Amino acid sequence: MYAIRPALAGDRDAVVDLVVRLQADPGHHIGYHGVTAVEVAEELAGLRPGWPGGAVVGVDGAGALGAVLSVDADAEVGRAWLYGPFVAVPEDHPVPRQLWHRTADELFDAAAALLPGIDDLELFGHRKHCLLADFAARHGFRGGDVSRVFTLSGGALRAVLVSAADPDGPRRLAPDDPLRGDVVELHERLFPNRTASGRQVVDGDRGHTVVALAGADGLIGYAAGFVQPGSSMWTTSASSRACARRARAGRWSAGWSAPSPPSTARSSRRPR
Repeated sequence: MYAIRPALAGDRDAVVDLVVRLQADPGHHIGYHGVTAVEVAEELAGLRPGWPGGAVVGVDGAGALGAVLSVDADAEVGRAWLYGPFVAVPEDHPVPRQLWHRTADELFDAAAALLPGIDDLELFGHRKHCLLADFAARHGFRGGDVSRVFTLSGGALRAVLVSAADPDGPRRLAPDDPLRGDVVELHERLFPNRTASGRQVVDGDRGHTVVALAGADGLIGYAAGFVQPGSSMWTTSASSRACARRARAGRWSAGWSAPSPPSTARSSRRPR
């Protein structure tokens, strides 16, 4: 049994250790988080309204931390992403599922108080995270698309970076690039359930690097991604269907960086 309380700055190391340990198990894996301590620490540091202000934890009778739910809220998009719930269940616990669900529900209730005015919420877990799937169904989340992870490193990553500097091919989007407005419009049109607005993507508010490809008729497509520790990159890219037919550009998405490409699924809960 865990007692739920707001997270404190001093909980950070214990939270990172807990998340890294549970991330290694597909049955507890959350798609928004990476798999190393460096990745998790950087992700927590980038959350809004800021960690630990947007997090709640569960501690046992001895004060040891065994559960956490962190929230990333964006008032501009009107959405919040739930980094969790993470619940460590002792191997010898007589009713492990009940412990997980009871703790997850209490974490969720406590985190909801941190989200005044935001009721568009999103979960993202590994397809084998059955506990999270049950949690999502119980709390009225709707199932979303399955995503797969793509990573670039070494020669493949260098090829992407070199191509961005080619004046006759894809180019990195500059602050005064005339394609900025087209990228924003395309992003908003193709990703209605986007995790970042088109403006946030092109302005780099969420840390994106944007590469765009133009043709005789204007924008063909764009790619926006992040460079991760260890020289890997994850990318979300998009193009219009008409442009895809002409230039073989496609639409695909990949979430977080990981050593192997597992499948993950998103669920969202929106106002009725």
